[in-house]
Formats: sequence, structure tokens, C-alpha cells
Amino acid sequence: YNGQADPAWNAWISPSSPFYDSGVHWPSYDLGKAKSLVQAYAATHGQVNITFSCYNDPPHLKMEQAVQQMWDAAGFHVTLDVTTQNALVVSMLQGHFQIGCLAVGGNADPDADYYATLDSQSPSNYMHYSNPAVDAALTQGRQSTSTAVRKQAYGVVQRHLASDVPAFMTTRNKWGWIGVSQ
Repeated sequence: YNGQADPAWNAWISPSSPFYDSGVHWPSYDLGKAKSLVQAYAATHGQVNITFSCYNDPPHLKMEQAVQQMWDAAGFHVTLDVTTQNALVVSMLQGHFQIGCLAVGGNADPDADYYATLDSQSPSNYMHYSNPAVDAALTQGRQSTSTAVRKQAYGVVQRHLASDVPAFMTTRNKWGWIGVSQ
């Protein structure tokens, strides 16, 4: 990523953050399991087609192609929808996407990334992710000034993100995550 980011196929929070929960077990890349799940789904529902919308700048194009190759290898049929950042944001705000990437992440304090992206009432929750336990933890983390209380609250959020996987980080910086429209 031209020195602009580090791969981050797991946590939304940098391991150097005081709010990072090292006990959370994030899903790992398992091509064999992915192939098996896609084949089982396709046997009943037919070929799995995905449209992946993202930005048209060179660093994002590299990431998009890498993700497309991984998903293709698992058995998905992936079409890239490459557009400008402004057009993508408008499409995502309107819910006109299947899977899209957006710039978020990299803040030392997770409130800046988590609340706007994950709170079920946030207009920036493009994925329409809704989890009452996450909403409560986000509110607790946002309202507290205690590092210990906030760490506990954001640990709850991380555990739910690892279990629910409404989105995943591709890089740890201000640039990338991928979410599913629901």
C-alpha cells in the first residue's frame, strides 16, 4: 500500500491501542472452509455472484484485485464496480451496493470509527448493522472517561464484530474496510 497502510485482516483497532482486546479471536483466512461453504450454498442456490464496489485510485485497485482473487479462489464470481470516492459514498448512503469499501479506521480511539460506522441509529452505518449489545457498549464507551470502562466496552464491540463480521478491515489506516449491505 505504498507505505500508507499495513495489512489488517482482523481487528478494527491497532494492537498498539489501549482499547485493543488481544483475547478476541477474529476469523482467519481458510480457503478450504470457504470453498466448502460456497459449494454447499451454490448446490442449493446456484452460482454466488458478488459485485464489489470500491474506489478507482491505484492503491485501492491493488486491494480490490487482491480481494477479488481471494474470493474467486473460494468459488465466488466477483465483478468489480470501480468508481470515484464521491460516487461510491453517494451509492452507499442510498443503499445501492452489494459489497463496498470505504475509508475508516486507524484512529487510536475507537469511538471515532466505531460509533459512526456501527451504531444502529447512525446515518453512516452503511451496512445497517444492528446489534443491541454493540449499541449499548458503544454508548458506554462514548460516555465514559475511564480507560478501564472504555476498554471493557470496546472489548464487547470487538467480540461481536469478530462473531457477526458485518465488515472487515483490509488495511489498518484511514483507508479501508469492506462491508455488506443488509
